[in-house]
Amino acid sequence: MIYGLQPGGSHVSSSLWQEYDVCVQFGAATDSYDSEGTITHVASKDKYPSLDQLVAALNHFRGEIDQIPPIYSAISIQGKRAYDYARQGIPLPKPIEPRKVRIDSLELVQYDDDGGDALLRVTCGGGTYMRSLVHDLGLTLGCYAHMTGLKRTRQGPFTLEHCLALVQKGEDGYQHRQLLSLEDVRRKTRTPNS
Repeated sequence: MIYGLQPGGSHVSSSLWQEYDVCVQFGAATDSYDSEGTITHVASKDKYPSLDQLVAALNHFRGEIDQIPPIYSAISIQGKRAYDYARQGIPLPKPIEPRKVRIDSLELVQYDDDGGDALLRVTCGGGTYMRSLVHDLGLTLGCYAHMTGLKRTRQGPFTLEHCLALVQKGEDGYQHRQLLSLEDVRRKTRTPNS
């Protein structure tokens, strides 16, 4: 993940497309849309989608789509974070509005139709919630789903191979920070026309 610690840093991070590996469990929905939430709906084991059904359903989520962020998210509703309402058990003052997001690539990497779990690879624009994608996929298939794992594998031109540990032991035996300056990040993300 790219962290912007200086003015303008968050703009660099949020404007880059991202790639994720997303683990999915079909058969149950949770209030947080992930495995840390409380189960809200359960489908029977025979409700797991077939491989053909799953592949067909993925087509509905490619391109520009409307997506409603989960209640456990940092979006602001009347000056308060949505997750604050959720954690305190306070009803939202108004529904969370759908947002346009872009999913450029959505691939099924593996699927176990006996256990109901899948691995997806998603390339998307900033602001796309993987938890909402998984939840909505489960609803589309009529079997519920929640996210059980997430790994960001790319952000703009940066891949896992470019990652640095925030703290790394040096040859002198001491812990050293491993951060790039904002200028280094800008230089790395600059396009020929910018």
